[in-house]
Amino acid sequence: MNNNENQQQVNNTVQPTNVVPQSQPVNSTIQTQSQVANTPSGMPTTPPVEVNNNVTEVPTGNEEITVVNTEKKRTSSIVMIILVAILIAFVFNIDKVIEYYDNYMSTGSLTSKNTNETTNNLVNGYILIGDSTSSIEIDKIKFYNFKKKEDESSIIFNYESSSKYDNPSTLNIYIEFYNSEKEIINKELFNVASGIEKDVVRTMSLNVPSEVLQNAQYALVKKYTNSEMNSTQTLTCKYNANEDEQVLNYNIVYSFKNNELVSYIVNKQILNYSEDSSSYKRLNLEYNMVSQKINAAFEAGNLNYTVNLEENINDFTPLYEKGTLITIIKNKEKLKEWVCE
Repeated sequence: MNNNENQQQVNNTVQPTNVVPQSQPVNSTIQTQSQVANTPSGMPTTPPVEVNNNVTEVPTGNEEITVVNTEKKRTSSIVMIILVAILIAFVFNIDKVIEYYDNYMSTGSLTSKNTNETTNNLVNGYILIGDSTSSIEIDKIKFYNFKKKEDESSIIFNYESSSKYDNPSTLNIYIEFYNSEKEIINKELFNVASGIEKDVVRTMSLNVPSEVLQNAQYALVKKYTNSEMNSTQTLTCKYNANEDEQVLNYNIVYSFKNNELVSYIVNKQILNYSEDSSSYKRLNLEYNMVSQKINAAFEAGNLNYTVNLEENINDFTPLYEKGTLITIIKNKEKLKEWVCE
């Protein structure tokens, strides 16, 4: 190799470069995504700062995360609901609150001044009609001075309340009358259409049938519970006899709600009947009268029908009116030689 070739190779291998460095902005705080990407691993990076020229901050994964405590919000909502419920309960029971306050101011105790029922001078638990000292107090209403008014066929009494009632019928208080054997013979719902005033003595007059006026000896003021108001029972009355060489099997089932008649079922049967017999003719006549008003069946000497006194029965005249007490039916059927149980 000659000297010229060696010199040319040296020139191609080592060639000095004159690179002029490009000027960079001083104190620049903006770093592009490409610069971040090209930063060697492990080298510290300056987090990007959002500036006013719509440059979006790039998350680095080291930011703090703000946690919203939803449990506190839920607890606050529950507390608010409880407070509202307490306020509503207070508004609806303001009378009781006032009563307790008045009682506390007068006695220094929060115990109620009035029990649900108090009595005075009763005879075996009953008010004696004609005794002005015999009384019963229920729901702060005192009932006393029961007496008969023969000329008006009524029984009158006095009542006085320490509370005001706009609709006393909702109290389910009944005025009941009993005979000397303490059998209930009349029952009336205590109601005053105009309401009951506070601390005012009033007189109420109840018109009663003549037999009730004659036999009434005791009175009872009774408050019925909802279950008692809806309680039901039945009374089965039977009449079995031999007539015109025929056997009569008569059966009536009376249904009551709270001791008051609501319906009854009639079944009257003649065994070995003859259409010429008086018993058959009576059943046939009863069928003709009943079937004009309600559904009835009469076949082969067997009469059946049902009377529902809680429905419209088209001016039909029942054996007993709606609300007739079980004691009344027992006593009247006994007089007709029926057996009731």
